[in-house]
Amino acid sequence: MLKEFISLNFFSTIISQIVSNVPLTMLIISLIKDTKSNLLWISLAAGSALGGNAILIGVVANLIVIKEAG
Repeated sequence: MLKEFISLNFFSTIISQIVSNVPLTMLIISLIKDTKSNLLWISLAAGSALGGNAILIGVVANLIVIKEAG
């Protein structure tokens, strides 16, 4: 189970950089909805949140903050 946790966390972090964290999360939810492990849900939440905020243009909120700050 730990291997799946780490794999999903890294996958969701990396792919959230490319796609977006919300569509990725919606896609992955359909794949893990029948699992009984809370670890995969936590891994998905942590990975997509980290991936969405890892770079400046990862989330629209980051762009708004930078625009207002500049």
